[in-house]
Amino acid sequence: MFSAVILAAGASRRMGTPKQLLPVGGRPMVRRVAEAVCRSQVAEVIAVTGAYAEEVGKALKGLPVKIAFNPAWAEGQSGSVATGVKALSGEA
Repeated sequence: MFSAVILAAGASRRMGTPKQLLPVGGRPMVRRVAEAVCRSQVAEVIAVTGAYAEEVGKALKGLPVKIAFNPAWAEGQSGSVATGVKALSGEA
């Protein structure tokens, strides 16, 4: 079985608004992605949050998704990947 990690920690500085919270079909993009992943055959879903952790968490409420917060989200995407991998192995 496979697991999935959704990276949703960035600040979207160049865009000026959090990409992960942009509405797509009336729902935040991160929720639409998570819903699609949850419908797949994965064993578990991890969402890595950071800059907008509270808002992303609210957007994912009610879904079978484990939230993993990356406190070093501003240092780049590799830290979020590492946070997600740690959460998969049960370390986070």
